[in-house]
Amino acid sequence: MNDFLVHGHRLRHLLLTAVVLFLLASCHGCAPQQSERVRLGLNWKAEPEFGGFYAAQVKGLYQAHGLDVQIIEGAANAPVLPMVAAGQLDFGIATGLEVLAARQRGADIVALFSVYQKSPNCLMVRASSSIRSIAELMRSGYDVAVGPGQLYVEYLQRKYHPVNVRWVPYLGGVSGLLGNPRLAQQCFVGSEPELARARGVPTRVFVVADEGVDNISALLVTRGQLLRENQELVRRMLAAIGLGWRDYLADPAPTHALIARLNPAMSLSILDTMLREQRPFMLGDATGFERLGRLEPAMWERLQGHMLDFGSLDKPIDLRSAYREYP
Repeated sequence: MNDFLVHGHRLRHLLLTAVVLFLLASCHGCAPQQSERVRLGLNWKAEPEFGGFYAAQVKGLYQAHGLDVQIIEGAANAPVLPMVAAGQLDFGIATGLEVLAARQRGADIVALFSVYQKSPNCLMVRASSSIRSIAELMRSGYDVAVGPGQLYVEYLQRKYHPVNVRWVPYLGGVSGLLGNPRLAQQCFVGSEPELARARGVPTRVFVVADEGVDNISALLVTRGQLLRENQELVRRMLAAIGLGWRDYLADPAPTHALIARLNPAMSLSILDTMLREQRPFMLGDATGFERLGRLEPAMWERLQGHMLDFGSLDKPIDLRSAYREYP
């Protein structure tokens, strides 16, 4: 996208945000006078993958929609879905695999908004490695550090059978890669690779979705009971978040200033690079924001097919109850 189009998108969405804020502030009967408290639980630390949620806070969009939103940072294996299901969180962040697995166990979890249109899950090795593809990695004898429940592990083992790697637990960050030149690890596009580069170790990154398996990453979810009993709250939350993401992608600087304070490991330059590399995964093949947040049947049908094939699901579930199409 050339500079003229980028600045045009930025100007239009900044003007849209300003108009919405003005109308909501001047319309005494349009929004509740008492802000409704909401808890949003993340499944990782503050990073650009959550930028739009923070932007809605920075720009006062939650408040403009009558919401007092507390954003709670997570960590590796944070129990976000159980907390949403139990009502300890009103909204949370999860993957599509986690949503379908939770519904199979009887948890009434519903997805509302997808940060990514293509999963940014990747595997990375040191740039000094001779490995040039996932196919080569699967025959390399390397240790491969991944977290629990990664759908692509079974997929890659089948696709490249017999594999010659040792799957080891991923403990977060990039310390394992820095300490072991024959280790590959899971990562997000533009995230851990930038952290490793900042520590003096450039990497080579392989996008797992390009292998033919694509989880749905970074979903905003809620419990079905809240969706049924307080649709107005959900509507306002989605409206604020939608504006937040548009505002963030048009002008990320104010939000990056907040994220850098919340997550000191992230410099402003790293955050800018992370967003630049993740942006195509957020918007898909669209030239504007028309695919932002979209949840479509094909995404879920493909994911369920993989989960059934790999034994992550015992039987098909009713996908129509697992998500609500956005917008």
